[in-house]
Amino acid sequence: MCIACLAVLQESSEAFTETKKNPTYRTSQIERRGFLLAAMSFSFLGTKANAQIPGANRINLPDTPDDGPEIPEFVTQFPGMLGGFLGLATMFQGTPVIFYDPGWISRVGGPSSPGFRFMRAHEYAHHRLSHAMRSIMALNQGNFLFGYTQEVEADCWAAETLALQGDGAAVRAGANLYANVLPPFDTQGRPGGQVRLETISRCAR
Repeated sequence: MCIACLAVLQESSEAFTETKKNPTYRTSQIERRGFLLAAMSFSFLGTKANAQIPGANRINLPDTPDDGPEIPEFVTQFPGMLGGFLGLATMFQGTPVIFYDPGWISRVGGPSSPGFRFMRAHEYAHHRLSHAMRSIMALNQGNFLFGYTQEVEADCWAAETLALQGDGAAVRAGANLYANVLPPFDTQGRPGGQVRLETISRCAR
């Protein structure tokens, strides 16, 4: 088995142990690791490029947030498979892919809604800015979740890209989503609503 997969397995085991000791330990990271492990296992084992990804269905969406190449996009079969996250930009068989949570798609108004357009642009940003590849390469360090700076950069790219296309509705929807969902201040090494709103406002000008 690949070193990266072993790292995820080890970290997941440690997380489950921590959960037993501390019931309040966040389980979202555990669920997210499990889903990533499933996708990466098939990747490193050399599954055919056109194979279905276990637990997810391909979704075909019109256009891309920018003028760059299309990225294969998938919706998980059940809500919660991404550990509470709206989307996940990662690699599959060396190819950039994006996963979305169906519960969140419904919550933001569907795949044609302004909220989803911002959410999609944010995940595209992680690939356009090479965050996903760098994150996968860092797996042997137990660090595959995007960091503080990467999240802020993705918000900025999404806001700037959508604004340049005249999609102010998507920019506003993204800001409203963060304002309603996230705590205002940074928590657990991730930017809070205040930083994200300031980033969107600055980058959409």
